Amino acid sequence: MLLGCAVAGLVAVAVLLATENAAHAAPPNYTQADIGGLEYHAVVGRPIHPGNPVDAAITRGLPARDRHLPHGQILFGGFLTVTNSSRTPTPSAARIELRDDDGTTYQPIPMPASNPYAYRPATIRPSETVPRDDRAADNLAAGGRMLLFRVPAARYRDGAVFELVVHTGAGIRTVEV
Repeated sequence: MLLGCAVAGLVAVAVLLATENAAHAAPPNYTQADIGGLEYHAVVGRPIHPGNPVDAAITRGLPARDRHLPHGQILFGGFLTVTNSSRTPTPSAARIELRDDDGTTYQPIPMPASNPYAYRPATIRPSETVPRDDRAADNLAAGGRMLLFRVPAARYRDGAVFELVVHTGAGIRTVEV
């Protein structure tokens, strides 16, 4: 009887410890990827409507052929930040694509150099985040730099999951937008 109580007590303690550890396990963060000392964080992904005053500001300078799409297509903006968590200046990704959950890949629309909201590869200093939080302009772009894509409206409307595919010399990672 005493042995049975001891075994039951050990089982109860084991179950309690297993339950406690499971409750503290953090779920994976699919909106962030660490690559070569840089942390890429997807802030938001959403349709972009150049006729909307906010979106008109963040698409300023975009040629008319890219603002006015054929029927059945939308502009989709993926907004991201990049933080250098290393101790050395590090170049950010020169190639970032959009991929949907069917595996279709979309290339970014080139943005004019004058557009302050567009993502551009750059060397990021240690402990620096791009964009910096202190720039008023960043508020329009949801706190991130934008990559702009043409996607089928039906894919977005049907609830497709989109992810940014970040290519660097250190590897390829994805972040969900």
